[in-house]
Parts: sequence; structure tokens; C-alpha cells
Amino acid sequence: MESRSHMLERRDQEHYLPPEALRKVFELCYEDQPVRAKNELELNDYLALPLGERSFKALPKAGREAFCKNAFFNRQTEFVWLDAWFEDDGAWPEMTRLAEAIAAAI
Repeated sequence: MESRSHMLERRDQEHYLPPEALRKVFELCYEDQPVRAKNELELNDYLALPLGERSFKALPKAGREAFCKNAFFNRQTEFVWLDAWFEDDGAWPEMTRLAEAIAAAI
């Protein structure tokens, strides 16, 4: 990290959330809302895209709002992140390279 910057391999930080985490966030955002079915179709279409295309496409909207960005910070809900999700999604190598570069710079 000599230049103290790194161009992400995906559009932004939310695009590093693996499909399983996005589905969990979706579940937290929609309990019994009538728009759930429409947005669930959009989410499924998004997740069906190949990773390279999905990494730069805008996340589905949750009604008029961005995709429930803070849903997993709800302290009333347990949210378990599994390492395998990130390994399966291919985010692990970039995250490892970044962590190692940061550690080496310290």
C-alpha cells in the first residue's frame, strides 16, 4: 500500500456481502410488507447474475430506499456471518491481500 490507496475489485462495500448475507438482510427488512414479493424477485434476479456482472450492478432497492443498508446493525436481531460465505463468493482473496497490506504498513 505504498500509495495508501486501493481500487476495490467490486463497486462498493455492499457488493462484498455474499448472497447469503444479502438474503438475511432482505429478511430483516421485510416482515409483512406488500412490496416484499416484487423486491424479492429483483433480489433473485440480481443474485442470479454472474459474479463479475453482479459486482458492479446497483443493488436492488428496498421500496423507495437503498437496499436496507443498516439492517444487520439491528441489535435486537442476531446476525451470524459465516467465513464460508465469503470464501464461496470469492471476496476472501482481496480481503486477505488488503489486511496483509495494512498489517505490513503498520
